[in-house]
Parts: sequence; C-alpha cells; structure tokens
Amino acid sequence: MMRNKEKLKAKIMEILEDNKPTPITLKEIKEALKVTDKEWESFKEAVIELTKEGKVRMHLEIP
Repeated sequence: MMRNKEKLKAKIMEILEDNKPTPITLKEIKEALKVTDKEWESFKEAVIELTKEGKVRMHLEIP
C-alpha cells in the first residue's frame, strides 16, 4: 500500500520524536520507513513541508 504525503509526514515526525535529542539523516529516515520508488516524491514533499513549518530542521543531521 502506497502512503500519501500526510501519512509520511506523521511517520517522519514519529521517528524524529523517538530519536530526540539525537539528530538523524534523511537517508536513515528513508530506510526506516522503507520508502519505495513510488513514494519517493511524496516523501520529498513531506520533508519540504515539515522543514517550511519549522518542525524538522533542528532534528535533521545535514551532511
């Protein structure tokens, strides 16, 4: 079953909450959620929206 952007946003926030205060990379989040090729665009949109909302920036490890 393909997840939509809203479901992915919720799952991303769950992972970030579970890993506080340790930063996590997008690659680790993608692997933890087992994002498929079909979900990739929705995943990117979800991350962009969460970043614009100011919810993820401090929790992401930027390489």
